[in-house]
Amino acid sequence: MLYTGKQADASDGQPLGSQVVKQLLTVVDEPTCHSVTFDNFFTSLELLKALREQGLSATGTIRENRLRDCTIEKSATTKKDERGTFYYRGDGNVVVTSWKDNKTVYVASNNVGVKPTVSKRRYSRAEKKHIQVSCPQMIDVYNRTMGGVDLLDRSLSEYRPSIRGKKWWYCFYTHAVNICAVAAWRVHVEVGGKLDQLEFFRYIVRSLLQATFVSTPVPKRILPDVRYDGKDHIMTKAASQGRCKLEGCRSHTWYQCGKCQSETAPEVLCSVSPSKT
Repeated sequence: MLYTGKQADASDGQPLGSQVVKQLLTVVDEPTCHSVTFDNFFTSLELLKALREQGLSATGTIRENRLRDCTIEKSATTKKDERGTFYYRGDGNVVVTSWKDNKTVYVASNNVGVKPTVSKRRYSRAEKKHIQVSCPQMIDVYNRTMGGVDLLDRSLSEYRPSIRGKKWWYCFYTHAVNICAVAAWRVHVEVGGKLDQLEFFRYIVRSLLQATFVSTPVPKRILPDVRYDGKDHIMTKAASQGRCKLEGCRSHTWYQCGKCQSETAPEVLCSVSPSKT
């Protein structure tokens, strides 16, 4: 969803984050069958209470300055606490917990509490080994269900395009391309792909560069996605006779693929070649 400026009908004074969440949830027909998770840009105590009244379960990290009158311990007083220390407060509708990891994290929920606690594996610089620290159930639920927004933002920031354009809309275009590339990489991983994000992006770039008619010098290795894309592989007359690239074929031909240029000629070269001298 793109921010298009202040809405004229938003007269109830709701924060932008609350407006976005409520607008996106208008398509939910059965609120009791869904649970939503969002980050600290959207989370507020008022939003969680409003969603609870609608029957929607919600959990999210929350900024310390949005805790308002909540009497939970502040980060300034928990700096020296041991890793895994947590505090919580609730009013029967919303529970807020603060958990000390590398720094204090605040999470609020209208359907999940802090118990039973779980153990998390963390590296201790002081002990120079991995240790087990206690973690409230609410934090564990958030980490397991955060999925979309947080993971997408993190992946987008890894290799964000830095191309600058003179048009105001150009940033939307590059952002959309980046989202599509990250989504494609996630699908690649889900189906068992082994490429990391950087190698996958490089593969996309090489495929796009080779997707059109290549000129000399021809790349030594045509990517499979280009070689077998079934597009623009046109038979052309070669300058000299060469060995057919069909596996197991030892014949020679004067013809080659105009796109792959004899480095990886299509498999039909020998069968259609008028000369095999």
